[in-house]
Amino acid sequence: MLRRVIFNHTVKPKEAFPLINYCGNSSACFAEVGSTSVNCSVGSARPSIALTWVARTVEGDRNITTDMSIKSEGLGYTSRATTGDVFHDSSLLVLLVCKSFGLWGVLQSNESVLLAQNKNITLLSTEKRTQYIERYTELKLDCTVGDLGFVVWKKVRYDQTNDKRDHETLLYSIFLGEQWTEVFVNGLQLGTNASLVVPVVDAGHEGLYYCIYGDGLTDGSIVYDVIVKGMLGGRLVRRHIIIPPSSTISTKKNHLNCLIR
Repeated sequence: MLRRVIFNHTVKPKEAFPLINYCGNSSACFAEVGSTSVNCSVGSARPSIALTWVARTVEGDRNITTDMSIKSEGLGYTSRATTGDVFHDSSLLVLLVCKSFGLWGVLQSNESVLLAQNKNITLLSTEKRTQYIERYTELKLDCTVGDLGFVVWKKVRYDQTNDKRDHETLLYSIFLGEQWTEVFVNGLQLGTNASLVVPVVDAGHEGLYYCIYGDGLTDGSIVYDVIVKGMLGGRLVRRHIIIPPSSTISTKKNHLNCLIR
């Protein structure tokens, strides 16, 4: 009696999780996203791995439009999932999750996440809250109270050379599903109520800060103007004042400096 033997050949991909085009080799990241599409992929796997995109909210995952393709490459298959439906229900922030399904044990993690900010929205038109703080004390800027799904903190830096504002990402945190926090600037911390904490304030901590927060269903932002007191330098406001020739003021300079402390 002849017996038929069937071999199921399995090829594990070199990736441990689906790779998102904005995240490099990380399973979670934050990025500013415009109108371009977002994609994730798993390469050289056998059998092929199915992928899909969802938007994660406090009420669960919401399916979003996904185009998936599978391409044969040597002994394995490369799967790719693409979505352009990024900010369908959220204007500022959305937590996108690329999920694999149908084959367990091939990947170490079956999902990767991208916290995406809509870079086409300007936030500094929001009313600013002025925060005075003594030098060498702790600064805490609250973002929101109650439950939330994710938060991003940024600081506005003025580039005098190019006469423009640069928005520097300080940290972000994800509270939905597997929690994830990444801090990009040394000395900063994430506190309670998604607050930004500076343990010891110095002159360089002065400036405009803002947080963006959301839960997948609603979102918002808060802007702070932080002014550090007790500095010798303070904020230097320069005004050019022209002295008329007929003036009785005796001066050899054509400008005055005003120092605000």
